[in-house]
Amino acid sequence: MIKYEYIRDMETEYHQKYPNSILLVLSGNFYNVYGKDAYLLSYLFRFKLTKKGYKTDKEEEVYVPKTGFPRNALDKVLLELENKKVNYVIKVKEKKDIVQDFKKRNTYSKRYIASEKYCIDKMKLDAIMEQCDALCGKKDFSHMLHSIQEWIGQG
Repeated sequence: MIKYEYIRDMETEYHQKYPNSILLVLSGNFYNVYGKDAYLLSYLFRFKLTKKGYKTDKEEEVYVPKTGFPRNALDKVLLELENKKVNYVIKVKEKKDIVQDFKKRNTYSKRYIASEKYCIDKMKLDAIMEQCDALCGKKDFSHMLHSIQEWIGQG
């Protein structure tokens, strides 16, 4: 199992070397993206964002934002990142990193600001939806649902 420190150190190393770049990490048949890069990729592609738990060296659990996509979707993802002028780095074990740097045209920072707010709000909404799903069919749920519909102007 991957330890939290591995992800933290990898993120730190790559973001110091390639600031304002999304780090795509090949793991098996998926590319994984962690931390603030996960917000940005989730926002741009509407990929599901999770908070994945990782154990630390001290056996504590730390949750890290994570998203990803299948290996066969890489061309589509890269094309969109290039169209949007977002720097990226592809990390594949024991191979040379692939780097795309748009220099002053890089839009990573600007897009990250919008993505962070969107993803935090989306995770809150997803948690509310999970609670609503659990309440469906229960006695008080119809009243609560009606109140929500009135509040958003659909009642």
